[in-house]
Amino acid sequence: MLVWRRRILKIALATLFFAAMLEALLRLLAARLPPNIGNEVVRSYSCERGGIYFRDAPTGLNFCYPNDSRQVIFNGHSWLHQTDSRGFRNPPDTPADILLLGDSFVYGHGVQESDTAAAVLRRDYHWKVYNLARQGDSLSQEYLLFRMQLAAHKPRRVILCAFGNDFWDLKALHTAEQLKNPSELAPGYVEELARRLTQPWQRSQDGNWLSSLYSVRLFHVLWRIWTTPPRPPLPVKQEQEDFSLASGYYQQVFQDMARRCRAEGIDLQVVYVEIFTDNPHWLKTQQELGAFLNKLCAQQGVPFVTTRSLLEGHPELTLPGDGHLNPAGHKTLAQFLARTLPPLP
Repeated sequence: MLVWRRRILKIALATLFFAAMLEALLRLLAARLPPNIGNEVVRSYSCERGGIYFRDAPTGLNFCYPNDSRQVIFNGHSWLHQTDSRGFRNPPDTPADILLLGDSFVYGHGVQESDTAAAVLRRDYHWKVYNLARQGDSLSQEYLLFRMQLAAHKPRRVILCAFGNDFWDLKALHTAEQLKNPSELAPGYVEELARRLTQPWQRSQDGNWLSSLYSVRLFHVLWRIWTTPPRPPLPVKQEQEDFSLASGYYQQVFQDMARRCRAEGIDLQVVYVEIFTDNPHWLKTQQELGAFLNKLCAQQGVPFVTTRSLLEGHPELTLPGDGHLNPAGHKTLAQFLARTLPPLP
């Protein structure tokens, strides 16, 4: 009996040693893992332990922790994610004559904060610009951030940076009924959300200590890759229905944003961030959204510009194996904004 106990103890200790070594190795080499595995192992863009987000449970929306500082790894690129007291990627006490809304392209995925377009605009062009952009945001989150930050900053200009996947993000976040009747426009919705965000105990987090282990996540992602069949493309009819729902939502919410800007004397500008692609489906999506936004802005009397000529055919402006802007790309985008948008009134 004693011999068997010793054998079991040795096996247990060896297993623990192997697990600890695997965990340490994964954390050391996380940025060098294949992107489809490394992203799922690290889960920087998640509400799990180590992720940059927490979730507002009633709405299911993600928000960045205020005064947070952590290293982010995604698609093999690593950078410092550091937020201010409001949970946005700005240096402390950043002035806010201009609010910049957008997704990961404007947030600065893959680059340091000092290399983002917002930082370049502050440093080289003396713009008093405050970056509200976050990874994964579309008009739904951008509208809410606009509403909640409007009174705090009292900006003179709002720049809404739209991207080709915005409709996909809207569809993933909302049911068909919510797209037809946006809850964001309901009386008291924004005020109640803002109240909850001031209460740390309202912040929801996914997972537990076990699911935060890189080794456990590795086994999960390998199992999923092994067992999950490829997703078939959506039928054309379904794509058309999705576009119709998302465009109807976009029109309602954007109209309210434009109305509020006019009422406050705020200059609203829309910048459509188009990138070069040789993917026919992605190209078609970009073109459809661009045409829709151009028409919508014309109806609302809102200036509309596109970066198509700026970024098309310039892979040297993007991160390798990723597609987001690199430091040179952010500098080019900042130059484009400073050159294209009119001076503040």
